Amino acid sequence: MFSAIKAYVAQFKLYFIAAAAVALFLAGGTLAWKYQGTRLDKCQVELTVCHDVGKRNEATIEKMSADRARAESICQKQLGVKEDTARKVRDIDEEPKGDAHENADTDHIISALDRLFTGN
Repeated sequence: MFSAIKAYVAQFKLYFIAAAAVALFLAGGTLAWKYQGTRLDKCQVELTVCHDVGKRNEATIEKMSADRARAESICQKQLGVKEDTARKVRDIDEEPKGDAHENADTDHIISALDRLFTGN
């Protein structure tokens, strides 16, 4: 009789240990699943933040490109004016010194520069 009880207790312990192992395995799997889910949520939030920052950076780059193009256009216009003025000054410098229509008391370069900037 005691041997039957011992066998029953031993069998019960074996089932109890197996059930406890399965319960621990399931609890560990559940915890790992929740931990991975939390990590996934964190990664999704970081990805969303990075995506938003990327969009803002793209808009900033587009604005900066437009500003650069506008500044380059202004610089090209200013360079054109500079080249035109330099060409006119070279032409003035190469003019003969004694034009008949000029007054003898004035310098021909001064009067040519005066005509250049006043439009006469």
